[in-house]
Amino acid sequence: AVQATRAMAGIAAGIPLTGFCLASLRDLAGASLAGACARLADAGLTALGEVQLDALQPEDAEAIAAARARGLAVTRLTVNELPDAGRLDIVVRARDLQEAVGGFHVFAPLPRTLSVAAPSTGYDDVKLVAIARLMATGIPSIQVDWPLYGPKLAQFALTVGADDVDGITAVESGALGTRRSAIEEIRGNIRAAALEPVERDARYEAIG
Repeated sequence: AVQATRAMAGIAAGIPLTGFCLASLRDLAGASLAGACARLADAGLTALGEVQLDALQPEDAEAIAAARARGLAVTRLTVNELPDAGRLDIVVRARDLQEAVGGFHVFAPLPRTLSVAAPSTGYDDVKLVAIARLMATGIPSIQVDWPLYGPKLAQFALTVGADDVDGITAVESGALGTRRSAIEEIRGNIRAAALEPVERDARYEAIG
């Protein structure tokens, strides 16, 4: 992991580098999590990629503090699978974790793994985004995954509380032409929702 991070940091050439979710890094490092975080930071890692709320353990508050103390930003909360307790529970977890340890900049409430047996509807997804914005008021941004949930739902989510769109490709092949590129499409969708697109980096700082 350290070797891969060092290699990617060399390619990134100063661009903030994120990687690993807290749960996988905890499993990888075991009792030496703090040391692993320090080594990854020295290798060029800027931030952990995510903290998955559905994989959260009681000791993870200390793990987050350890990662931050070793120089890694921990700013993004995500959901891999919604818990059986329901959608409201995951928003409560996000709110409570922010109140407990602070420092999170973005919360992506829509799950990355979709249920085949009981798929959600667009109404369910948009409602969850709105609830997240109303309840997790201490987290500055609510995020939606553009390629996973599609441009139409992502666009509508921006009108009910989301303000950050993730998953936009950083490199375009140019095969479809400039006007049909993913970046130009999402910019057009944001403007059509009467909002202004702003590019940001992995530190959630505006570029340009």
